[in-house]
Amino acid sequence: MTALSPSCLIAERSSSLEHPLIIAIICNYIHYPLEYFKMTCTKTLLEKGYRLTPQRIMVVDALHSVETHISAEEIFGKLKEKYPYANISTVYRTLELLKELGLAAQIDIGDGIARYHAREHSKHHHLVCNKCGTMIDLSESELIPLEKTLLKNCGFKADLKHLAIFGTCASCRNPIKQSQ
Repeated sequence: MTALSPSCLIAERSSSLEHPLIIAIICNYIHYPLEYFKMTCTKTLLEKGYRLTPQRIMVVDALHSVETHISAEEIFGKLKEKYPYANISTVYRTLELLKELGLAAQIDIGDGIARYHAREHSKHHHLVCNKCGTMIDLSESELIPLEKTLLKNCGFKADLKHLAIFGTCASCRNPIKQSQ
């Protein structure tokens, strides 16, 4: 019987990756739990022929393990706990790859730190208070009128994927009303 190698299994690009038996073989052979293969990120990486290294899987897992945004340094901290020989450059390369594939979104909420979230969590934008730093999620549909206005009035097709809009929140604008 010929031994299977992870590279031959992962290099498979056909729709057979959808088959539960193939996924089970991959999971058992390279020791990853089945839930990793249910995530869009992992599935897309496999379909595009990218290797699922332990470090790459851990970056994807860290990205999916939070509901908020996470910095590369925070991901590195999680990765380092499980994989002490990890390198921060691996985290940045993996995040860049996930961004290129449309699987992760990057945002800077005004503090100079790039933060990321898995695109499959939700598509949303942020209102960020310049005074207190409060961040309010804004649904993608809220910006559709802006997108239409820009196209109609300026002939500009805006790419409104993940924005932070800065201003002053209601609490900071009216501190007296909030304290009553």
